[in-house]
Amino acid sequence: MKMKYAFCVILVLSALNPLWGIMLKGANGREVDFAGVLKASKEGLTVKISPDANEMVVPWEKFDLDAMKAEQPEIYTAYTRSSLGQNEVMLKLGVFENHKTYDEIMVSMRKSLDERFAVPLPSSYDHWFENYYSRSRNSFDAWQRAQRRYHTMINDLFAGAPIVRNQTGKPIGRSYYYYSAYYYGSTWDFSAEVTSKRVLNYFAGDHDSFHDTLDYLQNNPLLVIGVAEKLQAAKQEFANSGHSHVQTQHGTIDFVLDSSIRTLETMAEGRAYNENSGRVLNKLLTVTYKEDAKGI
Repeated sequence: MKMKYAFCVILVLSALNPLWGIMLKGANGREVDFAGVLKASKEGLTVKISPDANEMVVPWEKFDLDAMKAEQPEIYTAYTRSSLGQNEVMLKLGVFENHKTYDEIMVSMRKSLDERFAVPLPSSYDHWFENYYSRSRNSFDAWQRAQRRYHTMINDLFAGAPIVRNQTGKPIGRSYYYYSAYYYGSTWDFSAEVTSKRVLNYFAGDHDSFHDTLDYLQNNPLLVIGVAEKLQAAKQEFANSGHSHVQTQHGTIDFVLDSSIRTLETMAEGRAYNENSGRVLNKLLTVTYKEDAKGI
């Protein structure tokens, strides 16, 4: 009864104010002017009567389907496809032209997390000397242990990542070349190219080098801030398209992204990394890469 009343109101408003241009004839013969048509489904057509109105689903029996076939063939084709099966057909007409589905934003976020970005690598010689050797001047063994820990961290986090000498922009190969370059105390400035996905996988895992990595982050917070910025952009896209409250297996997508952003920002500020931090980031990876498409 409520749906019938709402559609009658739409008919009256549309007849008085034909502004939007997506004209569809109702089963009673009256034309309806919609601001946007989002998708077709077995239940009906998801529409907006005006740009600032809420989305609503109008059942197919409310439309003159013969008129739709003649006047709006794209929408009619979507009707036949969706009414015969279970799949939704996205149309994105009118105000929905730039609308993104949840799945489309998720695909876009994955691509963003796979993009490379450069982060500075501290001189291993300087790192060892400043952080370890100067604190234990009489212990060469401690300095050597620090060297091994630092190499472990570089290997866990950057192994196989392209290393670039910043002064020339010239690649010098992979991380094992970086090790040998620094055995001689070089003070050259280098960067490594990593992806956000790689960084997330590292901190969501279990590595003996976490302590040394957090030392590194105090001087190079870009490693995690760069990832947080990509997640923030995705969070905004979900919000703009009305998908913030879509449920994942670990809570809403807004909650999963927000908790991950806070975790990364906390690490960038030099605060302690703990097991909960790893769990938060592991949940993000599960939602992003392992969950099935939502179809919304």
